Amino acid sequence: VDLDQVRVYPRFTLKGAKEDLVRFYRFSLEIGAMEWVEREFFKTYLKFIPEDIRSQIDIEYIKDCAFKEWQIKGYKRYL
Repeated sequence: VDLDQVRVYPRFTLKGAKEDLVRFYRFSLEIGAMEWVEREFFKTYLKFIPEDIRSQIDIEYIKDCAFKEWQIKGYKRYL
């Protein structure tokens, strides 16, 4: 599932998943929902992807990338 465009793709791609997770977490920073995303969403999302791909997704890396993007692209809009 492509989170930002709500499409279901026949093949899962690691690159696409990482990009979606970064965007999703960045949005959670914008609306102040980081705790829920970290506690509930990531845990649930990871349950539904194959183990070989799950092991390649580093949530801390996702959060770091999202935070850097948020600093560059938009946190000033929300302060």
